[in-house]
Amino acid sequence: LLGQITTNVKSYTVIDEAFVDSFAVTLFETGGSDVRDLYFGSALSLGFQKIVKDKYKIDPQPYVTEYGVKLHKWVLNQGEFNLIWDPTMNQSFTDFGFAIDPDGRRPVKMRFMGDDDKGSRKFRIDKHVETPGTDGRIDKFLADIGIQVPLEKINGIAKKANS
Repeated sequence: LLGQITTNVKSYTVIDEAFVDSFAVTLFETGGSDVRDLYFGSALSLGFQKIVKDKYKIDPQPYVTEYGVKLHKWVLNQGEFNLIWDPTMNQSFTDFGFAIDPDGRRPVKMRFMGDDDKGSRKFRIDKHVETPGTDGRIDKFLADIGIQVPLEKINGIAKKANS
C-alpha cells in the first residue's frame, strides 16, 4: 500500500490519544464508510495498549493471574477503527498502521494477472521447470497477485517519523 496511498499519510513520534483521534477524524472526513480496519505491527500495538494503561492506571492486586490490555476498537463520533494486529508486519512495518475502508464504494481488493498461454496466473504449479544456469528441474509456484486501491483518499497510513 506504500506508494498507492498518498493523501492521508501521517507521521507520529509517540502514539498518543491526540494523534489517533486526529488521524481517525481526517480519514472519516474523506468519505467512504464510518469504519476503517487498521492493520498494525507490534510496536504500534504496544502504543495503543500504553494509551489505555496510562488512562486507566491499571493497578494489579496481589495474586493477579491476568494483566494487560486487549483493545479491539477505537471509537469516535465520526466513526471507528477496528484494530487488527498483524504479525506479518512485525519486522519492517512494526511502526506502521494501514487504515483500510472495507465497506467503501470502491474498496481495496486483490487483483490478478490475466491468463497466459499456460493458463491461470492467479495460482498454478509449473512442474519440472528448467531454469537457465541451474542443473536440474524444479517445480515452481506461480501467483501473480497485486492490490488495487481505486479510491486511495478514503484510506490512510500512520507511520513513525523517519520510517
